[in-house]
Amino acid sequence: MEHTPVSISYSGSPERESRRYAGIKLIIDGKVTEVLGPDGGHSLDRGRDYGWIILEGPLAPEIEGRLEPMILEFKAPPPKPPPVQGGGSEYLAETRDLGGGLSLLVVWQGEYGERILRWLISNAPPDWDVADLIITTDLPEIIDDPAPFLPEDLPQVDLLVFLSESRNAPQLAPDLVRGSNAVAIIAPVDRTDWMPPGQVTQLKRIFSRWKVDTSFPRPFCALECTGAEAIDRFASVFGRPEVEILTEDGKTVSEMRVIRGSPCGCTRYVAENIVGERLEDAVERAGLLHHHFPCLASMEREDDLDDTLMHVSGLLLKREVEREVKRHLDRKISYLDPRQFKR
Repeated sequence: MEHTPVSISYSGSPERESRRYAGIKLIIDGKVTEVLGPDGGHSLDRGRDYGWIILEGPLAPEIEGRLEPMILEFKAPPPKPPPVQGGGSEYLAETRDLGGGLSLLVVWQGEYGERILRWLISNAPPDWDVADLIITTDLPEIIDDPAPFLPEDLPQVDLLVFLSESRNAPQLAPDLVRGSNAVAIIAPVDRTDWMPPGQVTQLKRIFSRWKVDTSFPRPFCALECTGAEAIDRFASVFGRPEVEILTEDGKTVSEMRVIRGSPCGCTRYVAENIVGERLEDAVERAGLLHHHFPCLASMEREDDLDDTLMHVSGLLLKREVEREVKRHLDRKISYLDPRQFKR
């Protein structure tokens, strides 16, 4: 067995050992009859119960054989995200007048990004200028020189929309911002593996130094205005769903107007397919349509949320529909309140 940090978790653990060691770390459940410590002796008493055991060196075959049956689950710790270098020369975002429109560069890598790009191009206001750039997902763990992966000349834009689909791609974000002369970046986190928290922190530090406005919505359809002009101009059209539900008979949805829709097009899809639904059932119907679209956010459970980003996305839409439905139902209940007929 190699001298590598590993973590072995087990069911029914009374406690968890979170520290990391340079040597082999074993967490087991059960009695250990004999374990050799780093000095080669019996460092742990015979017949006791241990929640965790640390061995600083490789396991002898006979010891490994005794421990193996006790291990219920083995999982190596995830690798740390590669550092974001920010490479090359420094950059300082210029103060500029955006005028009435917005120029943006959408950087994408695969099917997820392409689908968002198509929706943005077909639904952006007519005075927006939308350019795009595809970069490979076959990137090295550490990108010392970004030149082989980026074109020499990038479109000059106000806003960079960075749609990462690989854990190493965020390293290119600073060079893309600098090369495109952008004053702001939106880098959604629809899958944590593609935009790890450590890299988000590094990017925020770099862009703060460069006076570049940033937004890392998690998921993309959680995007709201931040007070930064370029980001707000984008977020006024695409981001956290905002709708208006109309009803002609007070019972069913006659129309659902999209004031601000999700960047993938899901909000518009729901709006087109919820017409005719009973107001009482509209919230659940919206959630079902969101699932059928389907949502592009991750189905992996996030530890800090204790939920999936796909579920978070669906809740954002359902709460907005619920707000509108409640507006109509409250009005209806108020009108039918029998107390108003009391003499």
